[in-house]
Amino acid sequence: MSVDNFLPLFPPEEVVKNSFLYLAAGGEYPLEKLLEKLISWGYERVSMVTSQGEISGRGDILDVYAPGYVHPVRIEFFGDFIENMRLFEPISQRSKQYLNETLILPVAHDLMEKEYKEKAREKIEKLWVTGEISREQKFHFFRELEVNNHSFLPGLYYEKPASLGQFLAASVAAAPDKAASAKGARTEKICFLFVDGANFRSRLDEAYLSWQEWTTEQCLPLREIVHVPAHVHTVWKKSPQIFFDSLIMGQKTETGYIELSEKKITSFSDLFWKPEQKARPWSSLVKALKEWKNTYNQVILSFHNQKSRQKFLKLIAEEKIFPATDYTPQKKGLFALVSSLSQGMDLTWSISLSWQKMLFNRLKNNLP
Repeated sequence: MSVDNFLPLFPPEEVVKNSFLYLAAGGEYPLEKLLEKLISWGYERVSMVTSQGEISGRGDILDVYAPGYVHPVRIEFFGDFIENMRLFEPISQRSKQYLNETLILPVAHDLMEKEYKEKAREKIEKLWVTGEISREQKFHFFRELEVNNHSFLPGLYYEKPASLGQFLAASVAAAPDKAASAKGARTEKICFLFVDGANFRSRLDEAYLSWQEWTTEQCLPLREIVHVPAHVHTVWKKSPQIFFDSLIMGQKTETGYIELSEKKITSFSDLFWKPEQKARPWSSLVKALKEWKNTYNQVILSFHNQKSRQKFLKLIAEEKIFPATDYTPQKKGLFALVSSLSQGMDLTWSISLSWQKMLFNRLKNNLP
């Protein structure tokens, strides 16, 4: 977690703690009511779910791709009762696992429920009365509320937004072990802040300046969007800290350089630098994947969405290469995963690549 995460205002603690849906097979929850709830929580209704934050309904079936789940959940209803639930693969539609219960969380921080919308309207009215927003902005925000558009920052939406520090108590109760239970004691779990000592202040000031420039440009009250740096310093000082310095690749010493095994991969040419490889990128990648599968413990290809991964899997299958789509830490081999990895890393035991950022631009002219 970087220091600039402590600047923005967050939804109140009670909103975060109480905003969840627990569903159980055999339980009662009307389908239309569930749809309405999920849409107010930021879910987008689509014809077929492929990414987190999407829902799709047809007949007595509701598909939900919720945060925290590798695969979407299919919920089948019989009247107002949940008949069964199961995880499924969105492209093939094949079932992965049946569920007895599931927990669904919001995907938006501005929950468009009646009680929150009414308080948001009161806050916007107050900001206009105090001159912190213009008349035009006031009516713009009112229109956004009317159409349930999830475009509000927490500080502009909630009456009493929270800081990240409120969610990171220095000491919280953890499940006691058997010995502690016998003695009537409890164990404590400490939350540490990992701080880059060399860049803490400069990064904080830089992030705050960026927020200042953005709020000025948008004509929004800065104090309703982020905390001042002094607040972040207070949270930082009150929390247990572990300091570290930025890692320098190839650190110079009296006897020379310490060569680290990690190597960043930021472009296609980092891996395929020979002229013949650049001329035939697809063939070079296919050959490399076959070699890496036998050389590395794990080879991970990262895709930003299901659609790009599915296109790649279809093409690579023609080369008789079949990556796994579910990651297992103990399993060796080739994996094609959906994630937000933007850069690659070459380690002695594994290699991870970002398809979009590093390979696609080079390969797209060679793909059908």
